[in-house]
Amino acid sequence: MNFSGILYIAMLFVTLEFEISICSLNPNDYQMVVTYGKPSKFTTPKILTITFDDCVQECWSDPTCVLVYDTSPSCQMFNLANITTVQKLNSSSNSRIAFRTYSTSSTCPNLTTTPILVGGTITGNTYYSPGTNLEVYQEFNVTLNTKTSTWSFTSTVYYPCLYMLPMTRGGKVYCFMVGMTSSCMNKTASLAFLGTTGYTLMGIANIWEYEYFKNTAISYLSLQTGSKNYTRIGFWIDGVRKTSCKYPVVNSAACNGTNEFTYSDKTAPNPVFEWVPGQPNGLLNNPPNSNCLYLRASNNGESGVDDMPCNYSVDTTLDLCMYGALMGTPANPNAVS
Repeated sequence: MNFSGILYIAMLFVTLEFEISICSLNPNDYQMVVTYGKPSKFTTPKILTITFDDCVQECWSDPTCVLVYDTSPSCQMFNLANITTVQKLNSSSNSRIAFRTYSTSSTCPNLTTTPILVGGTITGNTYYSPGTNLEVYQEFNVTLNTKTSTWSFTSTVYYPCLYMLPMTRGGKVYCFMVGMTSSCMNKTASLAFLGTTGYTLMGIANIWEYEYFKNTAISYLSLQTGSKNYTRIGFWIDGVRKTSCKYPVVNSAACNGTNEFTYSDKTAPNPVFEWVPGQPNGLLNNPPNSNCLYLRASNNGESGVDDMPCNYSVDTTLDLCMYGALMGTPANPNAVS
């Protein structure tokens, strides 16, 4: 799944007669298709006491939701595990449902040809947690049988990530983790540690990832196990300063923020994140040789990405320990039998 933009970008509404498509303008996001129907084979859904319009919005922003059903003044929200079939109805039923489907286009679908309304199959994806420390990215199909006027949900391929979070980049699924070590490590030591795990150092592809990784890192402040509890902790991420953007070179269009660095993570060649206020400051030589990027976690509002000397394991000035790295690996697909 690509969470990019779910909470941050506007939605576009396209109407045709009584059916509505609600989609974002991001081709790697999700769309809601509102039509008429009623769940026919299902188990207990989640009940929300909100309007149907709010329910549609709630489903659009919830990665576990695949369908909502209008039971005004409440609504029912379904994940993939508790919905199997839905009966298609006409507008006179006034029984509204909305499907959450994956969008691969920068425009809303043509409602006169989209398979979910006229017959055919569309694909979707969702998430669930079947057990402790296990997160799963699940792909599925929704098929409309025009002879029986029935939609069927069918699970297809799933990607389990143990102790990690599945995310999509470039159409592929990866398992990610903000990895925390038991001691402070400079970048060389951290990369050596990653080499023993089979994971690689990753960058931050979009703003949703940044918020998730930042909040995860902040939560680790209370998990420090060493003899000292640091005010700030850091996690190495992909990014090394360009030779052409090192002190005494001054700030310019060619050396201004993220473009001061080169990136090895091919899945995030143009990273998106927020800098710690006043950063990066490697061009000011403060501290000298601030050539590597890391994600800083702090409870005082100074969280974000910063540049630091690659050989630092501890920054005594900041009372900061480099406690790990952002790590990832391609997820292994498993077919549903």
